[in-house]
Amino acid sequence: MNFCHDNDIILRLLLGTPSHDRHQPKVAPIIYSAIAKTFDFEYVSTLKIERLKKSGLYILYVPDEYHPSTDETLRQVKELMAEQGISKVDISIMHGMFGYQAPIKSDKLPLHNEQEYLNLTKHYISIGHVHTFSVYERIIAQGSFDRMSHGQEEAKGAVVCTIDPVNGNNIEFIENKNALIFKTIRVKTKELDKSMAQIQKVLASIPEQSHVIIVADKNNPIIQGIRELRINCLGFNITVLTSEEEAQKAQDLLVPKVTILDDTYIPITIDKENIVELIMDQIPPNYVFHFAPVL
Repeated sequence: MNFCHDNDIILRLLLGTPSHDRHQPKVAPIIYSAIAKTFDFEYVSTLKIERLKKSGLYILYVPDEYHPSTDETLRQVKELMAEQGISKVDISIMHGMFGYQAPIKSDKLPLHNEQEYLNLTKHYISIGHVHTFSVYERIIAQGSFDRMSHGQEEAKGAVVCTIDPVNGNNIEFIENKNALIFKTIRVKTKELDKSMAQIQKVLASIPEQSHVIIVADKNNPIIQGIRELRINCLGFNITVLTSEEEAQKAQDLLVPKVTILDDTYIPITIDKENIVELIMDQIPPNYVFHFAPVL
C-alpha cells in the first residue's frame, strides 16, 4: 500500500475462493484505514462495474463463487452493463475458471464461458484460480506468483498488460526467479550408489529449502536409505513415495473431478458461524464422545 501511494498506483483486491481464503482479505480495508497515506484502493467482494476516474476505463469485477450458476453470473453482468449504458467493458478482472482451463468438460462444473466474456471485454480479461500461467486470445490467467505444491514445476511470476492505442497492446510475463522449488526425482536404478549420485546431482542444482519427492519402486534400496539421505541433506525438505503410492495419489486426485459431475456444484464456505454444524454433519450417528478432564 505504501508503494502504491508513493507511485500513484490504483489498487484493487478481489475476493478469491472463500473456502481457501476464509474471507481473510477483508482485513485489507482495516489496514488501509490505519495507514497515514491514502490512495485509490478498494476491496471488491461482489459483482461490480466501475469507471476509473483518471482514465475513464470501465472495469468489471467478478469474484469467485459469486453465484453457483455461472450462467446467472453472466446474466447479472449483462444487466449491470445495460444499467450503465455500455456494450463493452475495457477490462474484466475475475476469479474462477474458463472452459478452456478445465481438466474435463462437463455442464456440471462451474465454468465461465470464455467467448461470452471476450465479446463483452474490449481489452484484457485477467482471471485467477488456476495456478498455471496461460494466455487464450485476450484472456490472461496469471497463475500463482510462487509455487505451493508439487506438480507446479513451470515458471511462476506476474503479468504486466499494457493498453497502448498508438503502439498496440502488449502482454509481458515477469518470472519470479526466487519461486520456491518443488522437484520430483524418479529413481530407476536399484544400485544404491548410483541412486544417491543421481539425487545429489539434482540437489546440487537447486537451492536449499526446496521440496523434493523421491519416487522409486517399493523394493528399491533407496527407500531404506532415505533416512541417511535426509541426514546428509538437512537443508532440503525430502519425502519419498513408492511408484505404487504415486499412482494411487494420481488416481485419488481424479475422484473429486468425477464425483462432482453427479451433482450441481454448490460452494461451501467454512467460517466461525457454521463450522460446528458442518463438523457435526460428518459425525456418524452412533459415534460416542469421550471427554477427559483438563488438568
